Amino acid sequence: MSLCTRHCSWKLSDRLRSGWRKTLGEAVEGTVVAMAVCLLLFVDLICTFIDEIIQNTDLLNPKYEDQGEGVAKWCEHISLVVLVLFMLELSLGVVAFGKRFFSHIWYLLDFGVVLMSLICEIVSRFYDADGAQLLAGILILLRAWKFFAFGFDILMLRHKVHEFEEEHNIDGGEPTPAPALAEPDQENRT
Repeated sequence: MSLCTRHCSWKLSDRLRSGWRKTLGEAVEGTVVAMAVCLLLFVDLICTFIDEIIQNTDLLNPKYEDQGEGVAKWCEHISLVVLVLFMLELSLGVVAFGKRFFSHIWYLLDFGVVLMSLICEIVSRFYDADGAQLLAGILILLRAWKFFAFGFDILMLRHKVHEFEEEHNIDGGEPTPAPALAEPDQENRT
């Protein structure tokens, strides 16, 4: 194992002792949750885009204004649910990692972005503040760093597989063909 992966691990679950917190931490930092977060982020970006098109442009035919308003409301509700799910994910991280969560710069950044987005979304609902909703949309774009973190996870996995192969003398090339079977004696063919 290289010096960097041994001492510079950015995953907090690597530093936990075995138990339910380690299991929870590994799940929160795992590939499935990262993929789910990326999918939810993508859904939220689409909903925000649709809502902006309907609310702030004249692209929608006035004949369909009522349907457009309904779609815009659904998009706003979906965005709020996505933010709540992001906050749930981060809360599980706090439970798993305890105080360590707040010493990790990426988790702090993520927590701040999601919390501010949630506050802006709620303020824009109750006070009809377009500025707060715009700020929430911008903050959600900041959360797009998750796509890069997921890509980093893939690269790190490839690196660990390569190190494992080197450590165990696995060449990773074509499998060695089995030796050819010897031809039976001509005398035994009767």
